Amino acid sequence: MIGGAQKKILVTGVNSEFVLDEAYAKLTGMNKDPNWKLTREGDGLVKHSVDIKWLEFDSNDKCIAKHDNPKIEYSLMMSPFSKYFTWHTTQVTEIISQDGDTVEFKTLNSTYKLERI
Repeated sequence: MIGGAQKKILVTGVNSEFVLDEAYAKLTGMNKDPNWKLTREGDGLVKHSVDIKWLEFDSNDKCIAKHDNPKIEYSLMMSPFSKYFTWHTTQVTEIISQDGDTVEFKTLNSTYKLERI
């Protein structure tokens, strides 16, 4: 490797899916199996992540707090918690049901089911 040069992120194709280089995945924490599954009603979109956070915003749309539990007006963010997040919903408008690690909720534009897997 040339001094001062950054290591390239290697990606390989496996069964029509991209797989990160093992060293990079370990370094970023992306090698962990997902713990959460989010399903969007209507089109059946499914997203997985290792962790989740419920974000609270002020009137200027600035994130002011992170929470472990859902609440009206919070939005859901799925890890990793960086600009490369898996998914970020709009604000929750209704919590339809909540039972243990499963919550069904509506946002400004969608209905979701979040469950621990």
